Order: sequence, then structure tokens, then C-alpha cells
Amino acid sequence: MQAILEHIASLPADTLIKEVKRSYSSIAKSFSHIHVVDTIWLKVLKGTGCRSRSDS
Repeated sequence: MQAILEHIASLPADTLIKEVKRSYSSIAKSFSHIHVVDTIWLKVLKGTGCRSRSDS
């Protein structure tokens, strides 16, 4: 992850928010999605996250 962040830091400033035709419209939105999903999975793995409907 550190290598990715270092590479992005070396790019022109507007690259992070430049719109692209992908599943997320910018690198910033992609990183936001990755962060949210990683946080959810970390909670699941720790046993403090989402429960299935059958657990309720």
C-alpha cells in the first residue's frame, strides 16, 4: 500500500480527482471504497461486524 501511495504522490495533483470511465469515477473515490470495505471486513473478522440474517 505504501508503494501505491508514494506513486500517487508523485503524480500531478489533479490526477487524484480526475474523472475516469471505470467503476468509480476517480482514484479518490476508489480509495474511499477500498477503505470502507476493508473496515467492514476487519470488523467481520474480529467478530464485531455485520451479522447474517440467520444470526438475528
